[in-house]
Amino acid sequence: MELTDDNYCFACGKRNKFGLRLNIEGDRSGVKINFTPKKIHQGYAGVLHGGIMSTLLDEAIAWVALKNDLRVLTCELNIRLKKLAKIGEPIFVEAKLDDVKRKIVVASAVAKDEEGTILAKAEGKLLKI
Repeated sequence: MELTDDNYCFACGKRNKFGLRLNIEGDRSGVKINFTPKKIHQGYAGVLHGGIMSTLLDEAIAWVALKNDLRVLTCELNIRLKKLAKIGEPIFVEAKLDDVKRKIVVASAVAKDEEGTILAKAEGKLLKI
């Protein structure tokens, strides 16, 4: 199966007007995403939906693999939500590569608020394609 990028990715695609349009910065050693959720991203009133937090962590994990020239698909994602993320307050996500095996890449990510408090953590296994 060949996978192509048409710039409509829900997380980072710049052509997807309904997506998050994330800017991913970084290199082989790690990536960073800064995101401030809006009301359209909420679950309960004033609180970021957990699925959006999961998307942020998943995207960071995938991009750190991409920055290491590894084409991957997420095959397992374990997330621990630690603290509510609030609408209108910036979230800072960082991801790093933990291990590269024959077919599997392991990476981890953490999301923090402005004070550095951990909002969520994730570990992902990605399948090389």
